[in-house]
Amino acid sequence: MKESGRLKKCGFFKRNPDKCDQEGVASTCRLTCEYCDPSAAPARNPTAAPVRDPTAAPVRDPTAAPIRSPASECIDSKLRLRINGKQWKTCRWVGRNPEVRCQKQNVHTHCPLTCDSITNSCSTSICVDSRRKFKMKESGHLKRCGFFKRNPDKCDKEGVASTCRLTCEYCD
Repeated sequence: MKESGRLKKCGFFKRNPDKCDQEGVASTCRLTCEYCDPSAAPARNPTAAPVRDPTAAPVRDPTAAPIRSPASECIDSKLRLRINGKQWKTCRWVGRNPEVRCQKQNVHTHCPLTCDSITNSCSTSICVDSRRKFKMKESGHLKRCGFFKRNPDKCDKEGVASTCRLTCEYCD
């Protein structure tokens, strides 16, 4: 989630619940913002009593597939991933030939938004860590999300929260 142009983890919104009203926050940080229904906005002023007979009958033909949450919830890693054991590429590079590149092992966990049309990764990988080795922007060091699991205080490094989404509580 972005707050003042910077990527924030759901823990930030837990400490600042008044910011859950910002666009996309409640639907991304569902547990933190006490918002579990992706089809409706959070009820800030619930009705005093239950509504009587809300519908005449159940919907006859529901949608064939679940309705996806807004794309702002599904993000690609901002860090380069290792391809073929030697090359360092971005999710933008993956997007230039997604039919082939998204099929490479675990690329969809690093670039879920880019690979969504091929692997349905926004519904399967939005809140999982990238399973690819990646390169840190500032230092150029090679890392995996397991490092940040052991060092959660380093999740604030550039690009890490969008890469290690589960470990760094992007979806909490």
